[in-house]
Amino acid sequence: MRGPKPNNPIYLVENEIRELRQLVKGRNSPQVKVMRARIVLDAHEHSEWSNQQIAADVGCTDRAVRKWRRRWNESKSLDDLPRPGAPKRFSPEVRVQATALACSLPKEKQAVLSRWSLSEIVKHLLGLQIASAISTSTVWRWFQADKLKPWRFHNWQHILDPQKFLERARPVLEVYENAAALLQKGIWAVCVDEKTSIQGPPVGARTCACQIRAACACCSTL
Repeated sequence: MRGPKPNNPIYLVENEIRELRQLVKGRNSPQVKVMRARIVLDAHEHSEWSNQQIAADVGCTDRAVRKWRRRWNESKSLDDLPRPGAPKRFSPEVRVQATALACSLPKEKQAVLSRWSLSEIVKHLLGLQIASAISTSTVWRWFQADKLKPWRFHNWQHILDPQKFLERARPVLEVYENAAALLQKGIWAVCVDEKTSIQGPPVGARTCACQIRAACACCSTL
């Protein structure tokens, strides 16, 4: 169906034609951009076509043709315009400080706490005077996105005494480092971990001979 002559004629140069055709033929090209590229190419290659004819060829509305004719002439871009929305209330520094608090021990920040809570983190952020107001729900959303749960702090997950930790860890690390050499001497380095779901026998419990034979038979089949 022929319509009125378009108001936004399009004239492409060689590199623009090449890039648009590559976009149209690309297997991983977003289909919405393929449609826009075809509109621009049709408008260039068939300058006598109306918007309705281009729409029929591409499979879209003539309104979309008018929009992307105008957008291409204005910006040479097939991207959407930035969506309007409320400006960000907090600078990146505020979020970085919140993350740093969540990854630290309260005593490192002179806080008399065993572990952080959302309200205490908000209180500490306000004390730094980097934000005039901030809600616990905002901090909670940040931590949800970063998978942070500072209120689930466990002492065994953190080194409280680095010197004592090093004294205890050094012999273990030396065994790991020399495991190959120890094996040549007939010494096995075996790593074991506790299984909290399996309770050991009580002190003084006696193991009968049949249990020992059963365990040996099981090991021989492995």
